[in-house]
Amino acid sequence: MGSLWLFDRAMLTMHILSCTSLFVYFCGGASTLTAVKFETALLLIKWTAEILTGQFTKDLLMHHLCMLGAAAAVNYFPQHAFLVVYVQAIHLPLAVNYSRRLSHKRRGSIVDQLFVVLWFLAVAARNTMLLRHSGRAIWNGDGVRWVLPPLALPLAVLDVMWTQDTLHRRERPWLSGTAAAIVGSTMGFFSGEPA
Repeated sequence: MGSLWLFDRAMLTMHILSCTSLFVYFCGGASTLTAVKFETALLLIKWTAEILTGQFTKDLLMHHLCMLGAAAAVNYFPQHAFLVVYVQAIHLPLAVNYSRRLSHKRRGSIVDQLFVVLWFLAVAARNTMLLRHSGRAIWNGDGVRWVLPPLALPLAVLDVMWTQDTLHRRERPWLSGTAAAIVGSTMGFFSGEPA
């Protein structure tokens, strides 16, 4: 068993924990601040696992710094903390992908196709949501305008880069990917602060 197997197992565990946390949050069982703290702790554990298994890359560094910046910004802009939680929905497709890798399912399998659809859904939703809330913050002169767009932009660039990589490794899922992106964008546009 090599470090890649350990890495995949660690990432699957972290993403399942994140999805469980999101489920508890969306069912009203955890506050936004608790969810942000939990996701931040998972991030630090994942970061450590990436370093220990030799899987740490510059793109992950940028991703982690954006997440830590967002978690720190919650202290100054608590009314926007829900955004930090919502963007973690990307962990559902990642959990599916790591389970595919660990079960040795091939690319193109039904599990892989589910990953691709969930990936497009999550990426479209979170980037549309961040774009909408960034635009609203700039338009309204909200102080978060100095934090949200600079943190959202690198995340969007990473998502585009990672989506291109995902597509490059697979047959192009144009129909399912496009449909998921449309649904995800709609969900992201109408995502607002929880009641």
